Amino acid sequence: MKICIISTWPPTPGGVAAYTKRITSALNSLPTKSKPTITVFADKLGDHSIAEEKEEIPGVEIKRIWSRDALYLIKIIRKIVGEHFDIVHIQHEYILYGRLLSFLSFPLLVLLMRILQGRVVVQLHSVIPRRLIDFDFLSTNNISEKRSLVPLFKISVFIVTFLTCKFSNVVIVHADYLRKSLIQDYFASSKKVRILRYGLAKPEREYSSPQLPKGRTVHNILFYGYLSGRKGVDLLLRAFAQLAAKRGDIRLIVAGGNSPHTRTDILSEMKQLAQELRIEQDVYFTGEKGAVEMEPLFEGADVLVLPYKYSVSASDVISKACRYCVPIIASDIGVLKEEIQHGRTGLLFRAGSIEELKNAISSLLDNRRIQHTIRTNLYDYARERSWHNTSLRLLEIYKENATTH
Repeated sequence: MKICIISTWPPTPGGVAAYTKRITSALNSLPTKSKPTITVFADKLGDHSIAEEKEEIPGVEIKRIWSRDALYLIKIIRKIVGEHFDIVHIQHEYILYGRLLSFLSFPLLVLLMRILQGRVVVQLHSVIPRRLIDFDFLSTNNISEKRSLVPLFKISVFIVTFLTCKFSNVVIVHADYLRKSLIQDYFASSKKVRILRYGLAKPEREYSSPQLPKGRTVHNILFYGYLSGRKGVDLLLRAFAQLAAKRGDIRLIVAGGNSPHTRTDILSEMKQLAQELRIEQDVYFTGEKGAVEMEPLFEGADVLVLPYKYSVSASDVISKACRYCVPIIASDIGVLKEEIQHGRTGLLFRAGSIEELKNAISSLLDNRRIQHTIRTNLYDYARERSWHNTSLRLLEIYKENATTH
């Protein structure tokens, strides 16, 4: 089976590029009789400093052919004409291929792939429920500060999502929450939409002991990921400030730089807020961290906090937490509520509630039994949701789609 995957690819930052490489690698690691032949139509390297050869996968052809601009569609079409693939698998996020024109033209790409190649699978990494699209959503996500644009944005998202689903043979999402939104808000056919759970990284080692290392006197609270308004780091800082006023055994590590998709310097704003709350001595801002620097952060973390204000996509950070069996505290919204089982693989708190977030952190840090239970369950959870198992499920979707006419 010949597969063409259209996506961003490392070293391009962002979750979609990282996801595409992981799932491609997992597919390529399947037994010879099962694994497909994969070609990736990826974005050009641009100014990224990491060498391209470090991001190659033996046996997978990576063609750097398009850039994040209005011409991306033409460049992809020119390269695919004359080729034959059994499946074209297109990864999608709302501004993955560029800004406004690229966003609006995406359904045309799907339609042309359908005409030229026949079978098209589109994977929507995020789906915005229509009820969430208001001024606060646009402002928090750094889309616009103009209230007058809310109706236009809502209509644009509806048209692009509706047509994308209409022109696709199969649509893949990571969670039932997103599937329901596609069907209810964007009138997608329930027969077309498949759930493919986000793969989880294999645990580094089997978790066995809830004990802290000898001599350890400080609990490390970790936030990891790109900073943007929707991530709720301001809520975490305020909750931490209240905790730090009562106990001296905690430290907050904010690991991540500004999101590449935002023009706002959130990192500087959060540093300023930490100073205003007088907790700058207990908060460590690392800036952007790569995969190599990630390991000591997660190995030393007692809890990972995801205080998101919106959750409309799967979180790669959960995969990282599972890899190191780090308990998770997350907002009880969207995909997070579906991914985190309260009391089993983490704790959930009411989104936006500083008081509940503070109490959740405190109760987890002070209860070794809960820590041990969650860490053990995360180990089992990650084994069940391995990238290998995820790739087998994706291969099933490919085969179903390739043989259905």
